[in-house]
Amino acid sequence: MSVNPLKKNKKVLFVIEESPTSHLRHFEAMRMALGFSVTHGGMKILLRGRGVLALREVHPLLIGLPPELLEVLPLLADLSVGICVEAESLSRYLPGHRVSGSEKIISRAEGIDLVLDSDLVLGFWGQGRVA
Repeated sequence: MSVNPLKKNKKVLFVIEESPTSHLRHFEAMRMALGFSVTHGGMKILLRGRGVLALREVHPLLIGLPPELLEVLPLLADLSVGICVEAESLSRYLPGHRVSGSEKIISRAEGIDLVLDSDLVLGFWGQGRVA
């Protein structure tokens, strides 16, 4: 699938599988998503795999990560970025976790449909994963 550079309002999707505590890749993906949200209304983020761990309470300074990590998800929600959470990953990595209301829980099949329906997909995979 190619992206039409003339098309306004491209459907942009960030797929984040990386744990927020294992690598700066997760934080950089969120930071990039903030930047994209300014020019791409309707942008979405799909948290799957260990990426769903972004929903738990994190203390970035204790583990050597930027303190801004705590501000990113609420800011994305304020900017009307759709934050989708894969149900299967949520039950595996955060069993019993309740989402805050700004996130939408979707099935793996719905996540695949989201990827297929997007004009541009930016993937931030877990270590050892090839896109």
